[in-house]
Amino acid sequence: NLPKNADLVVKSTAVPNTNPEIRAAGKLGLNILSYPEALGWLTKTYDTIAISGSHGKSTTAALTSLMLMKANEDPTVIIGTKLKEFGDKNFRSGKSNLLVIEADEWRAAFLNYSPFITIVTNIDLEHLDFYKNLNNLKKTFLKFIERTREGGGLILNHDDKNLYSLRSAILKIAKKKKFKVFWYSTRNRPNLSRIKANLRIPGEHNLSNAMATLALARVLKIKESTALRAFSRYRGA
Repeated sequence: NLPKNADLVVKSTAVPNTNPEIRAAGKLGLNILSYPEALGWLTKTYDTIAISGSHGKSTTAALTSLMLMKANEDPTVIIGTKLKEFGDKNFRSGKSNLLVIEADEWRAAFLNYSPFITIVTNIDLEHLDFYKNLNNLKKTFLKFIERTREGGGLILNHDDKNLYSLRSAILKIAKKKKFKVFWYSTRNRPNLSRIKANLRIPGEHNLSNAMATLALARVLKIKESTALRAFSRYRGA
């Protein structure tokens, strides 16, 4: 199945090196990259907004993408689910230099990425077949946070205890890499009712995801009203 003019093969990390196509590509001397490696290369060529966390990545990426589209920023988007707004696809090709991606922590895939802005929604006990324990998971998230480009920004969930427990280490990284840290929270927000009124997807967890997107709006100097209009369009994947 390899095209005759191929010079690069991108494979899922679930595909073993014994796969016949991968073996054939090796014999032909073609470059072989895993999907995270290939996406990592793209993150270096764009101003990348990477959305990570144990839960909420797809929803936050969707809300972020729709907000950027509403603000006429025309992003390229690679998301982990199909969106009706993308014609039931998980990809959108934009003309700006903004790239929105989900940064998956599975097998530490996100350590391939070099985002300009990093969003972390939460840290939970996931993928313990790989990480073994919460401490290893936290350490790997810190390594990912450190991959944020110098002068960029971090947007983090203040309400998540596992993530907030890393605040001292995160501040050290931020000082070293010269980027700003923005914590968001669903607590004590004056106009929370306005956000709830515009958000069409239910649940406190989705309210938190929306807050992450609103924090990004402030960082990018996008009007909150623009974000709220984007929220009202989204009804889930």
